[in-house]
Amino acid sequence: MDRRSGTSPVRTAARPLFRYRPGDTLLHRVPVGAKLLAMLGGTAVVFSAPLPALVALSLALPVVALLGRLDPRGILPGIRVLGSWALFIAAFRIIGKPLSADSIYPELRETALYVWRLASVMVIGTAFYETTSGMEIRDAFSDVQAFLNRALEA
Repeated sequence: MDRRSGTSPVRTAARPLFRYRPGDTLLHRVPVGAKLLAMLGGTAVVFSAPLPALVALSLALPVVALLGRLDPRGILPGIRVLGSWALFIAAFRIIGKPLSADSIYPELRETALYVWRLASVMVIGTAFYETTSGMEIRDAFSDVQAFLNRALEA
């Protein structure tokens, strides 16, 4: 209760992660199969490619966000979660190690790299799910299933 006005403060509802937002952007118009392959490929690059590829992908992600007109508020809950994960991961990497710069610095560097990778995947997923409806995803998987059924019957 706000003491000055006598009213309850206005609270905005927390936005769920990966919520579809209808729109008419370039990214919304990309076929769902292409977006699905890009999401899976981007995730593979994030976790398996060398650091220069991760840098290049990270530089491309803001462009993707602009193309899909992603709402930055849709990413904020994920940033909070990532911050918690970063602390948790760093703590587990450091526990039991000698408290010296020579042992802690590499662990913190690896933690930062892993959290960077997680953040990149989160943005890729956000771009996919905010611009692709559940029905489009279901239809795409149904098409893949039908194709595989036809291929196995032949």
